[in-house]
Amino acid sequence: MNNIDLEEIEKFEPLQWTMPREITNDEAKSNDTEQTCEQISILEQIFPPRVWTRTIDGSEPKMWKQTISRELPTRCDLRNMMNALAYRNEFYKAHATGICEIRSVLYSLVFDEILRQVILVDEDLGAVLYRVYREFRHVIFLYKHLVEKSIEVPPPMDADDTIEPELIKEIEDLKTVNNDLTIKCRHSKQAYSEALKKKQAIQDRKYPMIVREIYKNLMNDIRRSTGQIKDQFALIKPPTDWKPQT
Repeated sequence: MNNIDLEEIEKFEPLQWTMPREITNDEAKSNDTEQTCEQISILEQIFPPRVWTRTIDGSEPKMWKQTISRELPTRCDLRNMMNALAYRNEFYKAHATGICEIRSVLYSLVFDEILRQVILVDEDLGAVLYRVYREFRHVIFLYKHLVEKSIEVPPPMDADDTIEPELIKEIEDLKTVNNDLTIKCRHSKQAYSEALKKKQAIQDRKYPMIVREIYKNLMNDIRRSTGQIKDQFALIKPPTDWKPQT
C-alpha cells in the first residue's frame, strides 16, 4: 500500500474536535502560560490542542486553535461511526484476518474516539487503557522491526571480500578428518556387531550342555535322597519273623 492510500484513509477522522476558533498571539501566549502553571487534564495530554496559522488573500497570518471535544456521543453518533468504519473496510478492501495495514490504520483511528469517550466517563480507566494501548503498539513495532530485519537480503560479496586461502585449506583438512572418522566409526560399529553375534552364538551352543549338567546333578541328588529314605525305613521296619508276645 502506497503513501497516497494511507493519506486517503487518514482523512477518515472519527475523533470528535470542537469547532476551530481564531486566537491572537497574546491569547496563545497566555494559554501556554496557563498550561504550564495548571495541571493539564488527561484528555488534553493525550489529545493536545491543534494550533496552526493560515493566511487568507494575502492578509496577515492568523492563528487558529482547535481543542478536543468534551461532549459524550449519542447512540446515533456511535451508529454512524460503526457504519463509516464498515464502509471504509469494504471500500479499501481491508482483510478481516491476518496482517493488514489498512485495517490497522482504520481501527487505530476509531480507537482514538473510543479512548476519548472512556476518558470522559472515567479518567483513571481511560489512562490505564491508554497505557495498555501504547504498550501493545510498542510491542507490535518491535516485532515488525525484527521481521523486517530477518527478511533483509544480505548484500552480495564484493571481489575484495574473498576468503583467505588458509581458511579454505583448513576447511578441506577438517572435511578429510571428518570423513576418516566417519569411516572408522562405521568399521567399529560393524566389528562390535560381529563380536556380539559370536558371543551370542557361543552362549547358544553352551546352553544345552549346561542344562544337561544341571539335570544330571539334580537326578543324582534325587537318587541319593531316595536311598537315604529307604535305609531309614529299613531300620524302623520290624523283622518278618517277629511275633508279638501273648
